[in-house]
Amino acid sequence: MLGPWTFYTRKLRKIESDILSGNWYSDLLLEDFEDLLPSGEMSETEPYVRNAAVEIAVDSDTSSDVVIVEELSQVSNSRIDRVLRPRTSLNAFHLRCFSPPPSTSKVYRSRKMTLDQQLVWWTLAFFVVAASAEANDGDYVWMTDPQTHERYQVLRSSYDRDKAFFLGESTLSDRFSHAYLDALANQCNAVTGPPSVFEFLNHTSIAVAEFCLNPEIYPYSFEIYLRLFETIRWGPYTIAALVAVLFTVARYLCTKLFLKTKVGRRFTTEHSQKKAMTPLWNTISYTFLFSVETGTLLNCGYNDFVYPLCIFKDIHFKPGYFDDPIPWQYRWLYMFQIGFYAHSFYAALRLDVRRKDTSVLLIHHVLTIALLSFSFFAKFHRVGLLVLFLHDISDVILELGKFFIAVRSKYPEYANRLEHIANCLFAAFVLTWFYLRIYLFPTKVIYGTTWGVYLTHLDREAYFFLFFNTMLTTLYLLHIYWSYFIVVMLCKIAIGRMPKIEDERDFDSDTSSNGVCKPAIANGARKKEKLP
Repeated sequence: MLGPWTFYTRKLRKIESDILSGNWYSDLLLEDFEDLLPSGEMSETEPYVRNAAVEIAVDSDTSSDVVIVEELSQVSNSRIDRVLRPRTSLNAFHLRCFSPPPSTSKVYRSRKMTLDQQLVWWTLAFFVVAASAEANDGDYVWMTDPQTHERYQVLRSSYDRDKAFFLGESTLSDRFSHAYLDALANQCNAVTGPPSVFEFLNHTSIAVAEFCLNPEIYPYSFEIYLRLFETIRWGPYTIAALVAVLFTVARYLCTKLFLKTKVGRRFTTEHSQKKAMTPLWNTISYTFLFSVETGTLLNCGYNDFVYPLCIFKDIHFKPGYFDDPIPWQYRWLYMFQIGFYAHSFYAALRLDVRRKDTSVLLIHHVLTIALLSFSFFAKFHRVGLLVLFLHDISDVILELGKFFIAVRSKYPEYANRLEHIANCLFAAFVLTWFYLRIYLFPTKVIYGTTWGVYLTHLDREAYFFLFFNTMLTTLYLLHIYWSYFIVVMLCKIAIGRMPKIEDERDFDSDTSSNGVCKPAIANGARKKEKLP
């Protein structure tokens, strides 16, 4: 014998299958509703069901779910409204099946959930809402790509919004000669090496003058940024939040395992444990992220790394540009990156050792999440992959060297050997820093986002040119600023003013995690931490 819950579920699915299969005749709908509702209520709902069936049959574009609920919403019976109304919001999850039948509602008793159960259900509800927000339900129209001449579908709402951002007729033939345009096309398709300093500065200045100093040809519109803001969805941030939680849990487990090892047992105070665990965890995290970046680069972005001038050859604005899905490899890479920096923000406040530049580090994490979000929703993920790939390997080497420096103080018998390893890692860090961030970053990334856009987007839409290249140039200037301190440290080591490599951003080793110095003098002598 079927229970009332199962009976209602099957009958409602039967009604839905009749609607979806085209059986919209009023008699069939009335028969289904007559089995579903008590006999005393059928006379009240009959005219509304017939009106809904007639309207659906006449207009094939009308949503059957919405029509039936709108017709039946005029019925004052609360039980009908409770059973049918959820179909308009999340019908894919059949929430109507979880409403108890009206005649047996007394069987179902409310039970107070614990805090953990509430947390689980609220998390699931957040996922459901995020998933529904990701869905693109609406009217679609067919479009022809003006560059590739391919047919594709786009939401009518996106078409109505995006068509206002298209530029007018091209004036290339009036402003440039055919020989010059042919030379630009050949340069984009040819295999070229890294530019010289003169070529880089000359070509970059030409691109900036073209796209930033010609407002009558390339108007700077703030509406495009509002359009970009409208495309932001909570689904990716939900996944990134879960990734941040997983990073935090993994760090907790890694800390427990490390403190049980022979090396970890040497760190007896909370401050020393944090000072060792922070670079160790960062080494593991950056190694994982760099592995994901390398795999994505080899599978999807190798041509972008070799031929950076051709990145924007296939990226052009069109109706529905912001609705195009991002390949899953890039999508997961961005979710890992945003989740890691969200975890790092929390770790800088609660888990890491307190530093003199903690506030600057927090600002850095917030800006990094903002830049990653912009490149993700603006569909600049191919450029973002190159930026991440050129950055993270230096961080792996740096954090590993900081870990050996932290271990050095706990192993005086191996201090010289650990010092030698730390020096070698610092030398490798300096080489990768100057080669990847000072040399390859401008020649691969900035050159591609300036001169590469000039080669492929003359008289075409390039709305984010100024904003995006300003951010990249600011990042490069920060690299030069930090390089100054690296050079100063190298000079101090060379002349013997810094015999050991130390992180000067740390507070004193006797400083507590909240930054307050502990008393360090007792009986006229400084307290020393005893080795186990």
